[in-house]
Amino acid sequence: MSEGTGHSDRRLNRAALLRAAADGELDSVQERHLEVLLEAEPGDAARIECECLLREALGRVCSVDAGAPAPEGLRERVLEAMRCEDLDEVSPMIGGVPEQMADRTRSVSFWAGAGRKAMLSVAALLLLSASLMWFSRSREAIQVLRDRTAAASFVATEHGNCINDLAHAREKFAIQDPAELPAFAGSVVGKEIALADLIASGASNINFLDAGRCSVPSGGPSMHLQFSLPEQGSDVVSLFIQRDGGRLGLEEGVAYELDPGAGGSEPIKSPCVYLWLREGLVYYLVIEDTDDNEVLRQTLDVPAETRMLTSST
Repeated sequence: MSEGTGHSDRRLNRAALLRAAADGELDSVQERHLEVLLEAEPGDAARIECECLLREALGRVCSVDAGAPAPEGLRERVLEAMRCEDLDEVSPMIGGVPEQMADRTRSVSFWAGAGRKAMLSVAALLLLSASLMWFSRSREAIQVLRDRTAAASFVATEHGNCINDLAHAREKFAIQDPAELPAFAGSVVGKEIALADLIASGASNINFLDAGRCSVPSGGPSMHLQFSLPEQGSDVVSLFIQRDGGRLGLEEGVAYELDPGAGGSEPIKSPCVYLWLREGLVYYLVIEDTDDNEVLRQTLDVPAETRMLTSST
């Protein structure tokens, strides 16, 4: 988006910024404002997704060649709305209301005058019809984004809580011996997982610290492991493992990223979170020091293909 696009001379309010994002009309300054907003309010990504879906649906309804015809009866409702427009004279020789209004609707004054009321009614009907046609799809997409955001926010927060609240950590982490990990994992997520199973072939060993049960939202039973990489210092890394319930809409072989550095020159200090699906289990990797990202991704065999957490695909 070019610098001159949009309204860079003034800062859009929140609602206008989200609508402009859905329209693809943000300039570079507004894009940075949006990044900061989404970092603070991740749920707004779902609102943008909904706006995009409504625009897509409206485009399908209005397109003759889209292959998705408008619902039965829409034409009559549109004509009824147009009949609310007062015509100076009605001529049966000219045809219906649309034909009689043709010359007027080609005039610029029509769109600035009373005639716009009828067209607003038409637009409202089209938008309502589009919304009804694609409501199920948009609702599902919004719920997926909400579930992803809730899960990512939870693991990032819980990671910090376990580091900063020692009493909470002592109560939570019942497993300190890595030999006990397979049986523990089997009792929580239904699959035995040894420490060696988490490390990619040929990768560096990880220093297991402890493990305990957890309650990651938007899915099945979950567990929380803490470990560190000996060659990367003493920073604690969290790995949450959860039985997949299908609610996150993750594609296997793809890592979904919540990037703390998306806020521009002054990013909000928060961990980096990666989600991926593998063999019926969802993995959440929480990294405090983003300089370790690549090493940790290779060590844990995180999928190379990466998409943003808010991606609808």
